[in-house]
Amino acid sequence: MVALSATVVLVLACTVRPMPSDGEEATAGAAVAPPREEAPAAPVRARKRPLEVYVTGSDDGYLDACGCDTDGLLGGLPRRAKLISILSGGNKKALIVSNGGLVTGTTPIDQRKFTTFVFAMMQMGYAALALTDRELALGREKLTEMGIFLGDGGALLGTNLVDVAPTPLPLPSVPLVAQLIDGESVVVASAVATSRAARYRAADGGVELADPARALQAVLASHLDSEHVIVLAQMNDAEAVALAEAIPAIDWIVLRGGEHEEFPREVPVQVGTTLIVTTGHKGKFLGTLRFGTGGELNEHRSHPIVDTLDKDEDVVLVIDSMYRDWLFIDKPIEEYYSRQPAPGGAAYVGAEEGGCASCHPRAWATWAASKHAHAWQTLVDQDLPPPPDDKRGHQRHAIWDPDCVRCHVTGFGEVSGYAGIERERSEAPLVNVSCEACHGPAGDHAERAAGGDSRWPNGPAPKVATGAAEALCVRCHDPDNSPHFELAAYWAGVIKGVQQPESIAHGREGD
Repeated sequence: MVALSATVVLVLACTVRPMPSDGEEATAGAAVAPPREEAPAAPVRARKRPLEVYVTGSDDGYLDACGCDTDGLLGGLPRRAKLISILSGGNKKALIVSNGGLVTGTTPIDQRKFTTFVFAMMQMGYAALALTDRELALGREKLTEMGIFLGDGGALLGTNLVDVAPTPLPLPSVPLVAQLIDGESVVVASAVATSRAARYRAADGGVELADPARALQAVLASHLDSEHVIVLAQMNDAEAVALAEAIPAIDWIVLRGGEHEEFPREVPVQVGTTLIVTTGHKGKFLGTLRFGTGGELNEHRSHPIVDTLDKDEDVVLVIDSMYRDWLFIDKPIEEYYSRQPAPGGAAYVGAEEGGCASCHPRAWATWAASKHAHAWQTLVDQDLPPPPDDKRGHQRHAIWDPDCVRCHVTGFGEVSGYAGIERERSEAPLVNVSCEACHGPAGDHAERAAGGDSRWPNGPAPKVATGAAEALCVRCHDPDNSPHFELAAYWAGVIKGVQQPESIAHGREGD
């Protein structure tokens, strides 16, 4: 990693407040091991600087922030690497761990993303990756391969994962990682609540879950001299509190957070001396677990990975060579074309001036002057070198990336929708975000309208005034791509103080 130096101000966060549930109930009557007797407190060791551990989790396949918006985008592995280097003062021995959830599925794209994540994490110096059901679903062969690549520099954690079918390929996990940081022993383990046993069996039929408290006590019994304990946990809030009560020696329990908790919670929950924190989703924040000096309390801070950070060039190279070039060479996007039936059964016909504009001239003129009319060119430009002062960087081969293309064309993934640049109809292309992207497939609308039947095949479009159109817009204008999106402002054409053409009018306008 590139070594930089900086000063970071950490915020003390030890206030106790009730923790909201992440939507999963704790297992009723779950057995919890009795607390072990705590050893006498060791004398406080004087340090020149606080001991810090960096933690991430639930990346959800988010390799890098896209270049769609001009500012406000969070996350991305290249900027994460830069932030770690800044916060650690370029310390290549910094302890960095992940609570898993790197990808969301098992498609070839997910498999490739997982490989890219692991190699980028190797570049950053990660010491541990907690295995979740998402990682297990990728298969033991994939995990074994990645475990070999991680080697001595990192490990796949599965503290309470029990391998009941070790042949022909054993589960490539270890129960814990122990590391010395500035002469102090830090143990990192994982824990999965037994309430999640069914989903783990579905991901890997040869995996069972032991009681997490008992499994942790067993592995910690062989590391009684450890001064700090961190647990990367897959469980809900109540289960995390129960685990902290059962094993007071745990300093930190790291959760991924609830399904709808995009960002980490601001204030940790404290149970005795254990602090329970969350990572948020899509890797938009880097968590710092700080062990205090001279009797100070432990502290936690979530650092946003902002787009004003430079990108680490080595991690950019990993993503480009292992993922973005693969998108162009293997073209996995082909599998996403024409997979779903079009809404209402109507076919996409494409927007062209001779059709739409003849009845809707004002709407057509407004659309033609909008960014939607040039959405495809935005992707094409991603292959061009960015301006010298552009920190966003570009996404190479964006026109072959399903994550990008779906929001820059019309009808992606649907029968008769956009089906690739080789198959585009020159007379009525489906590149760009055109009329049917929001109104739905037109079918024979133009032909019937000429005969006096102007009804739209899919019924009236959702209204902006009532907010019903919001669900359409946020399919693409979500926090990952449009962090400043407000429907009313976008619809009125007022974006960042620039007045755009008047709002689109609907219905037959005449000449």
